[in-house]
Amino acid sequence: MNKKKVIIITITTIIILFLAVIGYIYFDKLYPKSCVINNITLEVKQNTVTKTGATFSITNKNDYRWSYSEKYVIQVKKFGIWINVPWIVDVYSVNAGAPTIPSGTYEIKEDWSKLYGELDRGKYRYGIATRLQGNEYIFAEFTIE
Repeated sequence: MNKKKVIIITITTIIILFLAVIGYIYFDKLYPKSCVINNITLEVKQNTVTKTGATFSITNKNDYRWSYSEKYVIQVKKFGIWINVPWIVDVYSVNAGAPTIPSGTYEIKEDWSKLYGELDRGKYRYGIATRLQGNEYIFAEFTIE
């Protein structure tokens, strides 16, 4: 192999690796990460799921108050991976405060019709942000028939 080909292959490899690292960093921030928080669960309440909303229950089994952001995300499972459902509006505003819950079980009645519209049939998950800087969410899965 001549020197010119080696240089071209080396430069191409460096560019591909650079783009892969940038892609990983970008998608890591774009897509929420699922996390587990000790003694905190999020579940969908049976028979509450519609195409435009559902009721979820958060259970805190800790001895302290726990807070979460009102920012949420809905993802759909396609080809075995979770993909963000696109918003139908350009702006997503949430209240500035973060709800805090003491020990016990509490409900979230979510109407996503303004943000996502009606969801099609499929397997979904609803996630609430636990740490916005870390882009970490806890999720509850549900199905639209």
